[in-house]
Formats: sequence, structure tokens, C-alpha cells
Amino acid sequence: MYEIIELLKGLLTPSIGVIAIYIAYQQYKTNRQRELRESRKAKFDVYRKVKKYITEVAHSGSITNAAHEEFNDAISEADFLFPEDIINWLEDLQCISFEWINQNKGISEYLSESGKSRKEFYSEQSDNSGYIKLVKDMESYIDQIQRAQLGLRERFSEYLEQK
Repeated sequence: MYEIIELLKGLLTPSIGVIAIYIAYQQYKTNRQRELRESRKAKFDVYRKVKKYITEVAHSGSITNAAHEEFNDAISEADFLFPEDIINWLEDLQCISFEWINQNKGISEYLSESGKSRKEFYSEQSDNSGYIKLVKDMESYIDQIQRAQLGLRERFSEYLEQK
């Protein structure tokens, strides 16, 4: 009987160690799953913001400051979540957006300096080749952003799938 008690005493410490290792492993698995969920949610939030931006631009044919700021925030978040191919693609869209915004700003500044309305400006410039090129460039920028919507889901799906 005494021998059995001594044997149990000897097994107590290793048993506690095994139980502690098992608990630690379960905590590791739980934390890992939580981290994967949080990472996926953050990636999906970026995707949602990019999709919202592209959709808004596609429907309105213009870029608002609020939409552009939210898009820039999405790009900042994406820097830490996605590989370089996605980041480069988002930065290309950002450059296109900046071009449109800068050209639109130039027109707005001219209008405020001249005191003319957009309607007056457009009617005066309808046969001006420089103006026509500007308008075509701006339309081209919007078209490029609209085309980005076509492959958006496929581009992001690899990084949003649950593993």
C-alpha cells in the first residue's frame, strides 16, 4: 500500500505538468483562431471600403473628398494586411484618383477666380482642344476606376478565404 502511495506521489508532478501543457496548447489554439478571425475581419473591412469607393465613383462619375479620404484610410490599413501585389494595385488606383482630383481642383480654382459657373465654363470651352483633352483625361480616370470593379472580388478572394 505504501508503495502505491509513493508511486502516486511520484506521478503527481508529471501529471500536473502534462495537464498544464495541454491547457497551454488549447489556449494557443484558441488564440490562434481568434487572431485569424481578426485578421480576416480587418482584411474584409479593407475590401469593403475599397469596393464602396469604387462603386461610389462608378455611380457618381466623380470623386468626393470624403470618399477619397476613406479610400486612403483603407490603403493605410492594407499596408499591414496584404502582400505587395494588392498594395501596388491600390496605390495605382490612388494615383488615378489623385490625378482626377487635381484636374478637378484646377477647374474649380479657375472658376472661382473667373467668377464663372461650370455651365458657362463648359459652354465656352466646348471647342477648346485643351479643355476637350482635360475632360477626356478625367473621364479616362473614372473609367479606369470603374474597370477596377470588375476584378475586385477575384483580386481579394485569395486573402479573404477562410483557412
